Amino acid sequence: NVNWAHVIFFKYKKEGLHLLECYHRRL
Repeated sequence: NVNWAHVIFFKYKKEGLHLLECYHRRL
């Protein structure tokens, strides 16, 4: 879910960037 990635990014910012990158790599 894209919203999940955005929530993580918003809450953790810097750490969220890494998770968001991993999330997109999965796709």
